[in-house]
Amino acid sequence: MADIYDSAREKLYRAEDHLKALGSAEKRFRDTSPYSVVPVEAEPESLERVFCLELREEPPPELAALIGDAVHNIRSALDHLAYPVACRENPGLTDDEVRDIAFPIAGRSGQFKKKIKKARLATAKELAIFETVQPYKTKWPWLPLVNELDNIDKHRRLTLPVVAFERLRVEPRGLTYEGSPNYGPLVHGAEVITLRFATQPDVQVSVTGEFRVALEPIPGQAPDALPAEHTLREIIGEVAALAYRLRVGGN
Repeated sequence: MADIYDSAREKLYRAEDHLKALGSAEKRFRDTSPYSVVPVEAEPESLERVFCLELREEPPPELAALIGDAVHNIRSALDHLAYPVACRENPGLTDDEVRDIAFPIAGRSGQFKKKIKKARLATAKELAIFETVQPYKTKWPWLPLVNELDNIDKHRRLTLPVVAFERLRVEPRGLTYEGSPNYGPLVHGAEVITLRFATQPDVQVSVTGEFRVALEPIPGQAPDALPAEHTLREIIGEVAALAYRLRVGGN
């Protein structure tokens, strides 16, 4: 007999497939050397040096589509966890009642109680497990992040990837400066980093680095852009652990 949570796991496997494809697509694009990091002309007395993207090739829409597909499968897996619980405890649900079944996502305890009542999720043990991943119960609020990214992709537009630069190298080495990479769209002219020097550098300064596709920041849910592939794999692990706890019926 099939496990009642098999469909949720299949959704997670599908999300993994999309993330593998995302990693391959990102590498193919990076291998074309589609950009350079170039300095913006500075005032002679300025202690700042601004570096921006010179984009030679537009990023493929495939990157955004793959992020959206992975996110949607993760969000669907959550609903596939809620569905068997509700149906097992409420046999004979009408079609309209079944449409109300969804994995509860709430910012407060009172809101959570209202959502589980609407979704007909009634067993105390499983509700306790559902509640452990709510944003008011966990240090990492991944649940609203997935939900919002999925809503953006389904109803508004593609989930736009942003750029997170890694391994930035400032040449020549040994210069003293302050500055951290920016996050933003991979577009021509996007600012990568601003270097702030204590004294005027008497040499030509250059910056090189590699970009990584990241998730666009969601106000109030993520302090900054998060690396897409790594972050979504972590969330898949969270959902898989949740499915296991529901299957064995423990905390």
